[in-house]
Amino acid sequence: MYVCSYLPEYFQTVPSHIQNYDVVWNYSLRPNMVNQVAAGVSYFTQSFADANHGQDPLALAGLNTGASLSGSPQIAINGFDAIGVTPTSGRNDITGHISDTLSWTVGRHQLRLGLEYRRAYIDLYYNWGGRGAFNFGTGGVLGPWANDASVTDSNIQNLADFLAGYSFQSTITLGTQERFLYAHTGAAFAEDSWQVTPKLNFNLGLRYDYQQPFFTNDPNLSVFDPNNGGLVVAGAGSKTPDYIYDSNKLNFSPRLGISYQVHDGTVVRANYGIYFDQPAGQAFFGNIGIPNGGAGGTNNNPAGTEPNESIVLNAGPTPSPIWNYNSPTPIFTASQGQPTGTNVVSVYSVSRSFKTPYAQLFGLNIEQGLGKAWQLNVGYVGSVSRHNLVLQDVNQSALGSQYVPVPYNSTTCAPGFSGATAPTPGNPAGTPGNNLQCSRPYFSQFPNFGIINQINSAASSSYNSLQVTLRSSTWHGLTGQFAYAYSHNLDDSSVFNTIPQNSANLFGDWGNANDDIRNHFAAYLNYEIPGLAYGPKVLTHGWELNSILKFQNGEPVNVLTGQNNSGTGENEDRATLTGPALNGNRSVQQHAFAQYLNQSSFVLPANGTYGNLGRNQVIGPGFGDVDLSLIKNVPLYKELVHAQFRVEMFNVFNRTNLAQPNNNSPNLGYGSSFGESTSTIGVQYGAPGIGSGEPYNTQLAVKIIF
Repeated sequence: MYVCSYLPEYFQTVPSHIQNYDVVWNYSLRPNMVNQVAAGVSYFTQSFADANHGQDPLALAGLNTGASLSGSPQIAINGFDAIGVTPTSGRNDITGHISDTLSWTVGRHQLRLGLEYRRAYIDLYYNWGGRGAFNFGTGGVLGPWANDASVTDSNIQNLADFLAGYSFQSTITLGTQERFLYAHTGAAFAEDSWQVTPKLNFNLGLRYDYQQPFFTNDPNLSVFDPNNGGLVVAGAGSKTPDYIYDSNKLNFSPRLGISYQVHDGTVVRANYGIYFDQPAGQAFFGNIGIPNGGAGGTNNNPAGTEPNESIVLNAGPTPSPIWNYNSPTPIFTASQGQPTGTNVVSVYSVSRSFKTPYAQLFGLNIEQGLGKAWQLNVGYVGSVSRHNLVLQDVNQSALGSQYVPVPYNSTTCAPGFSGATAPTPGNPAGTPGNNLQCSRPYFSQFPNFGIINQINSAASSSYNSLQVTLRSSTWHGLTGQFAYAYSHNLDDSSVFNTIPQNSANLFGDWGNANDDIRNHFAAYLNYEIPGLAYGPKVLTHGWELNSILKFQNGEPVNVLTGQNNSGTGENEDRATLTGPALNGNRSVQQHAFAQYLNQSSFVLPANGTYGNLGRNQVIGPGFGDVDLSLIKNVPLYKELVHAQFRVEMFNVFNRTNLAQPNNNSPNLGYGSSFGESTSTIGVQYGAPGIGSGEPYNTQLAVKIIF
């Protein structure tokens, strides 16, 4: 999927360099005992940037953001392509490892014992948000033209908001985000493949994993701890934690596999195992794309030796422009990111009770031979995951708090927090503010803390599937495989850079996983065309016919309102469904779009409420693709070298495989284009025109095989 702009100046460039060096030593200790020692090191360097990232916004556009990084800030105008998505960022990794594995055969037992140690060093300089981000029209039109009935195109109003500076939400991270991270991990395992009888085999195993949390030599990572004064810096000395979360030292994972040959050609297999996962570093540093605009890493907090300030400025009760042309005062200043006075600071944290995610995998299948060439496999495959990562705002505002008026003279919520304005001769009562900040759970204890995005290990998932596979080795020149899966994948968080609709009710997001595909069929076929007994051999022999087929249901679509109707400021509100979700006519119209969702069936919930639509309840467009290739093999030199001439045809039936539809509510978000699929799936996944399932095309190729 694209993570950058479609505009050439703002394409994301990602130069990368990878080097891997390994040494492996295998030696026999005894005739029945072999040992392997492996050691290696890997180097990984990757940087990200807009193709053009040298602009000076102040000189070019009179825009004084206060950012120290060059390049355009991220500007997102609803209905238009965004610019400035990728500030200069990157990472340099060095990882060393050493392992030892002993294999020992004793009677009916094949034993394997092993140890592994890894040390990782990461120079991480993800500067996401470092140039500022401004969103226009993403929460509704704010300018004085918002209720102008003469304007029927919402894109014009969104553009007007941009030109005048009426930003729905503006954010920035000021400071040095670069961190030098370290981590040590270790593992040990023991495995026994026990041939109990000629027909029965047990595979028993036990593994232990230790994953040290990431740390830095300097105390520049911090987390939120309400019981210890708010922000706590890891490794800062007495009475401070060593790491951003406590290390888990009891990650033991047993595994069991059973195989039984019922009779010739029939084998039954069953398995169960626990598998621990190592959390991705991006969950703790450089977590981008968070809907509420809050801080994205434990290095983004105003604490430690290198404090950063994550500033979120939301449109107030009475919207006003966020910028003025050539203003000498920056839009964002570091003082705004300090937890003093009535400043509101966004922070990032990791739960002190963080646990290592793990999955239980289990299955049962029957393998049946069908003659000499065919094999049928029917099985159940399932998994249950616990302690999965989920991002939650543990300081989420109360439902409807944005719509609760707070007067200027309130004794419980100061004007600096509510946004209320003082009385004037023309407005003796003043303009009321709202209760968004003052309704936060930790307001009484930490009034300067706004959004507190925290990584928790509270999410779960389940997967159940029936899988059928029919394969052929060689049957009258035909080799192939047919595979079908009927499955259902459920979870309450599929990725850690988004948040629940309601962080206080994670179970309310339990539903179809982002990648849930209910039906999936795939096949490949290779047929060696028999040579003719007459005619020139070079023309009548060496022909092959190949085909790849894939058909599947669509992935879920999470339909959002595109505005803060819940009044919590989390920007993840779902719509209300009143009728059939899918449009009756989903064919392509005017070669431009397909109206996939039924616009009239989605409405905005009332202010201060959530919609009735479940997460990922609607299913997107399906996928179908048949590829065909004709191959001619020509010997060039004995059996050692031959040429292969290929005619490869993709999507031979020219099926239109739609991308996911625009998923914001009809009255806001994408406006009149809500529910439209405006491109094919190849565009969605970054391979327009030539990707899997794209319009029919033919490729000619020559291969030299030696």
